[in-house]
Amino acid sequence: SFGSLSIDSGGEYSATSGITTLTDKRSETSVPYQLFVHSNGTFNATTGTLKDTFDDTAHRWAIASGDSLYDVIIDNGSGITRLDGDLDIANDLDVVEGTIRQHVTDGTGDLTVDGDTTIEDGGTLGGNGDAGDYTFVKLIIDSGGTYEATSG
Repeated sequence: SFGSLSIDSGGEYSATSGITTLTDKRSETSVPYQLFVHSNGTFNATTGTLKDTFDDTAHRWAIASGDSLYDVIIDNGSGITRLDGDLDIANDLDVVEGTIRQHVTDGTGDLTVDGDTTIEDGGTLGGNGDAGDYTFVKLIIDSGGTYEATSG
């Protein structure tokens, strides 16, 4: 469990096969990143799960091109996980409660989920005029879940 995770140039994080939970955001910068992977940093997802539990509407994820997460759980109450650019998920995305979407209005980042995408009651995927390409193998929207389709 970490408050936030920043992988600087040359740094590397190898996720456990269990759950890595992020509970806060970086406070030492003007950009409120919860997860930041520098373009020369490496996030090795292995078969682990990354879980966001931070109930805040301003935290962001930025992941270097070419890196992917394995499983992702968004369970941050009324919080919003904002994406800076593309996000590739090698297995499943589960939006339990809270929202995951692009950071900027009309953001063009792509979202690719190679496994199941489930939006549970209280969860939202998309919004803010997202305009990137969203690709799913399977999209399951439970009663009370919301999917706001991208214009991409």
